Amino acid sequence: VVFWLGLDAAWRLSRPFPKMGKTPSGPNAAAPTQDGLRERILARMSGEDWFLEPRLSVRDVAARMGTNESYVSRALNAGGQSFNGTVNALRVDHAKRLLLETDAPVLSVAMESGFNSKATFNRVFREMAGETPSRFRTSQKP
Repeated sequence: VVFWLGLDAAWRLSRPFPKMGKTPSGPNAAAPTQDGLRERILARMSGEDWFLEPRLSVRDVAARMGTNESYVSRALNAGGQSFNGTVNALRVDHAKRLLLETDAPVLSVAMESGFNSKATFNRVFREMAGETPSRFRTSQKP
């Protein structure tokens, strides 16, 4: 049995890891590919409000999607944005809606949008929206 396991392990080491974007064959035929994975990730992240979780990680998303962290990271990076950038974009969009639809304090909006601190929220919001959350609220409301 040990001899057989050793041969099997040596055989697997000589096989290349399947590349993303190619359809795998053989024992790894069910392995995910990059095609459509980004869209599926974004749909689930936004549809199920995963992005509102302050401690959301690539590992969490990969586990929920039933794939590995590398596939998730590569799929999102192929869209031109990192995992953190993707999550922050979804959070800022959510925050914009809250700022326009409610009179909640900016700190409450930050926390409800998945940010850990008001400082981080202000910095990320300003980078993505081009203005502070307070200024955005006053400039958009009549």
